[in-house]
Amino acid sequence: MYNFIKRTIIIALAAVLLISVPGISVLAEGSGTDNYLDESDLANGIITVKYPAKESDSYVVRTEKGNSVYTYDYTYGIRVPLQGGEGTYTIQVLAPLGGQNYTPVAEQTIEYKTKDVKNLYLQSSVIVNFDSASKAVKKAAELTADSTTDSEKVLAIYNYIVKNIKYDFKKAAKIQSFYLSDPDDTLKQKTGICYDYSILFASMLRSVGIPTKVLMGTSKDIVGYHAWNQVYIKETDKWITVDTTIDAAQSKSSSSMSAISKKVNRYSTEKLY
Repeated sequence: MYNFIKRTIIIALAAVLLISVPGISVLAEGSGTDNYLDESDLANGIITVKYPAKESDSYVVRTEKGNSVYTYDYTYGIRVPLQGGEGTYTIQVLAPLGGQNYTPVAEQTIEYKTKDVKNLYLQSSVIVNFDSASKAVKKAAELTADSTTDSEKVLAIYNYIVKNIKYDFKKAAKIQSFYLSDPDDTLKQKTGICYDYSILFASMLRSVGIPTKVLMGTSKDIVGYHAWNQVYIKETDKWITVDTTIDAAQSKSSSSMSAISKKVNRYSTEKLY
């Protein structure tokens, strides 16, 4: 039975999910500098962009640190993660010129320093978006109410997701670029694609104090673009790789961290959130 389900998932996951703008050209003309960044959460690896763009729905915001470049659809007050680690970042707001051509309308350079880079993976951001009123946050608190260790919290949330969230094949076939997952909607519908699984898992775990990454790229077990998680376990001081999408096909409870941990060499990361 599992082999059949796994083959079906492999076919469905062939749909490519894009978060960044592919192949854009940034032209120098029209660039400027403005004090448009809110740095109040910078120590936690988050920069809030507040550029007063008149047509913000067509603008994008771009972060760059060396070879680490990320681009997002811009909305006022967007919380952007600085996942390239400590160092100097260039933050740009780009306006469209037509086709794949963009021009900077604002640009600032910031210096990111932190006492603990794991703090970033406890935050709400444009990608992993949650707050205290989120149903996913309340559900996570309910599931972990009796947990005394991080491992117990991870297992409680993991087991809930793999047993209750089903893969949405129709959604996978028609997903659009710049799709942002809503963890509350995934929780309500009880269906989703790999991206939805990983965002829900990250949102719930972050809300109960467990650093969790969302990774996107490829897996040797999946054909096509994929999303999964890495979770920091305080008791062992290690990150483990967890793939709730694949495990949900089995809908089996797990009682140990080793049972849910995947081999890192099965995955190749292209994007990290």
